[in-house]
Amino acid sequence: MNIVNKTQNISLGAYGFALAVLGVPFSGGSLSLMYYYPVVILTIGLMTLSLCKEKFHIQSQHIYVLILLLISVWHLDTSIQYFETSKTLVSLILFFIMFFVGTLHQATLKEIRLVSRCFAWSGVIIACLLLVFKQEYEMGRYSYPVGSRLVEVNYLACYLSISFLFMFHKLLTTRKLIKIPYLCGAFLVLYALFLTGSRGAFLAVGISSSILLFYNPKNAVLKLFLLGILFLLGLLLLPDTLTERFLHRSYNDGSNQMRVRLFANALNYIIQKPLLGYGVASGKAITNFGSAHNTFLSVLLNFGLVGLLMYLGILFKNFKIILQRDMLLFVAVFVDLFITSMIITNYNTIPFWFTVMFLVWVINYKMKNSTVSLWNNL
Repeated sequence: MNIVNKTQNISLGAYGFALAVLGVPFSGGSLSLMYYYPVVILTIGLMTLSLCKEKFHIQSQHIYVLILLLISVWHLDTSIQYFETSKTLVSLILFFIMFFVGTLHQATLKEIRLVSRCFAWSGVIIACLLLVFKQEYEMGRYSYPVGSRLVEVNYLACYLSISFLFMFHKLLTTRKLIKIPYLCGAFLVLYALFLTGSRGAFLAVGISSSILLFYNPKNAVLKLFLLGILFLLGLLLLPDTLTERFLHRSYNDGSNQMRVRLFANALNYIIQKPLLGYGVASGKAITNFGSAHNTFLSVLLNFGLVGLLMYLGILFKNFKIILQRDMLLFVAVFVDLFITSMIITNYNTIPFWFTVMFLVWVINYKMKNSTVSLWNNL
């Protein structure tokens, strides 16, 4: 089922996905807040309706996600023994279904443009919520309440770093006075990211946003200066504790030493069940020590080597397609997501699955429309 526009079709499912992206500020960053389940279920339903009159075919990433679903079912009996695993398991199954159904759809350029703008402006909504309802999360880091608890700052920062890239891209590609709302939006998103105190997202957004400057090397110095001003202004307005955290405190501190111990502890358990892992549960429930604090180690812990290969297959399928000049925005998005995924457990979050599904849309569109410049048409 398609809603026909005078210039181009936008499917009902694409509208559903766009609204789900705009709703991320109220989701808590993951589906552990169960009241967001209906939003994702509605999106899946709208996507399914949209497929009724579309031609589609199964691709390798659909096989990969089905295998992940089968591994989850295989471990069902043991998974539900862990504390609060049911929420994790249900949310992950919803992500699998959404990804499977959503990537059967062949997105149009207008749909890609719609969702990319939703990514950008949802970050502004998050920034406004954070500024208005700001509460200390831990050690001088800030978040805001959704439901009865504060949004997890690492998930929040991961999503904000991706949102900033879409907003910064619009700032670079628009002209004259139209730049002003995007300049304000980019600053708000970046400042909100800094307030979370996530050094991983800080590094990720610094590296990934710099990638966008390579599209037009002639003006790279001026754009680098603009990016530097945004970072500097954001840092100057931060509380002293956060400025200290980002700029003065060694990154080789106690928190990172703890992260290394978490990595080593996770590996000890992975070696014992390397093939299919332990099932869907929190890392702490399995190891009695803590989360692996790394997406890929967490996938190994929960899904084993087979599951990790499936995740990597989903991430890197047709990766070479984005290695084109007009696809630099999506190179930056991929790099950002990969860096943050190395630092936090991100395999069961909205930032991960919403972004990966959108990347599949973009790649599939580019494969069929190689002459269309996505840099200039978003």
